[in-house]
Amino acid sequence: MIAHYVATELFPIADLVIDVHSGGSSLDHVAMALARPGKDEKQAEAIRRLLKSFGAPYGAMTKGESGGASTTLYAAAEEQGIPALTTELGSGSTLSKAGLAIAESGLRRVLRDYGIVPSMDAPAPHLTQLVRYPIASIYSPCAGLFEPFAAPGEVVAFGQRAGLVHRLDDALSDPVELTFPAAGIVTFRRFPTLSSAGDALFGLMAQLDVPAGA
Repeated sequence: MIAHYVATELFPIADLVIDVHSGGSSLDHVAMALARPGKDEKQAEAIRRLLKSFGAPYGAMTKGESGGASTTLYAAAEEQGIPALTTELGSGSTLSKAGLAIAESGLRRVLRDYGIVPSMDAPAPHLTQLVRYPIASIYSPCAGLFEPFAAPGEVVAFGQRAGLVHRLDDALSDPVELTFPAAGIVTFRRFPTLSSAGDALFGLMAQLDVPAGA
């Protein structure tokens, strides 16, 4: 009912949509904004303008392959031709000081740049690095204790050791070694040590050549 109200009552009177949140209940996430690619070049350009104005350190153009796909808020906005982005600005269900600063300064710039509050004070934006996301993920192969070897924001190589899962069903067995299936930047890492089979442990993104502020 809430989703229906947002899509049918609020969207028709909205010029922009920005969804501000953090990395869910289990992920230590780099600060980034994510946006849909747009249904045509005009819409894509409007979305890139919004990413540039918001100014998160990373900006991903994604179709939601990492979760949600066409069922998300910004996917619904794309269907109605409204420039939209969502964010990952913290780790788990916590308030990050750095993430809060990115959210506040980004919203101030958007309010000013789009003439909603022309007199709004706002700092200069970060030079947003556009990325492809996701390019690869690692999931826990079994229940166990997760020992990570890489941190969010770290650049990793194909085949590099990512971590270990110490099995719970056979405490005397050797831990399961994980390696990165692609080269890229660590987008997120699971932070609870106790993990179940299928839990997302790492996600990777890759830089594009042209930054959004260029």
